[in-house]
Amino acid sequence: AYAVNQTAAALAVVFSAILFSYSAVFAGKKYFGNYLVALASGAAFLMGAAVSGYYFVPFLLGVSAVFSTLAREVTKDLEDQKADAGIKVTLPMATSPSFASKYVYATAVLAILASFSPVFLKLNASYLFIALLAVGGVVMLDSLLHVGKKNYLEAQQRQKQAMLIVLIAYLAALV
Repeated sequence: AYAVNQTAAALAVVFSAILFSYSAVFAGKKYFGNYLVALASGAAFLMGAAVSGYYFVPFLLGVSAVFSTLAREVTKDLEDQKADAGIKVTLPMATSPSFASKYVYATAVLAILASFSPVFLKLNASYLFIALLAVGGVVMLDSLLHVGKKNYLEAQQRQKQAMLIVLIAYLAALV
C-alpha cells in the first residue's frame, strides 16, 4: 500500500490493526466483528480511490457498502443462531431475532438510500446509472421479504446480488 501513496498505507495499517485487535480481543463478540467487516468493506473503496486522490464518490459507494454489508452480516447471524449458540454472541442473541430483523431492514434501506446519493447530490443522473441503482434497490428490498419469511440463505443471496448490481452501476457511471 505504501507503494501507492501514504493515504493507502495509512488505511492499510489502520484496518490491519483494527482487524487484528478484533481477532485477538473481541472474537467472541461477533456483532462487533460485523461492524469491522462492514467498515473494511467500505474502506476498500477508499483504498482504490487513493490511487487517483479523488475520494468523494468512492466514499459514497463505501457508505452504501457498509450498510449493505451490515445487513448481510446480521442476516447471516440470524441464519447461524443455532450453530453460534454458546460459541459467539451475535446481534440476534444479544438482543432478539425480531430486533436483528428490524436492524437488517433499516440497514438495507440505508444502503439503498446511500447508493442513490450521487443522484440526490446531482453528481450523476444518467438513466443507466439510475436504472441499475433501481434494480439493485428492488433486489435488496426483495431480500427483506426473505428475511421476513426467515429464509435467510435466500435473503443473503439477494443481498449479494443487490451489492453487485450497485457496484456495476457505479462502474458503468465511469464509462
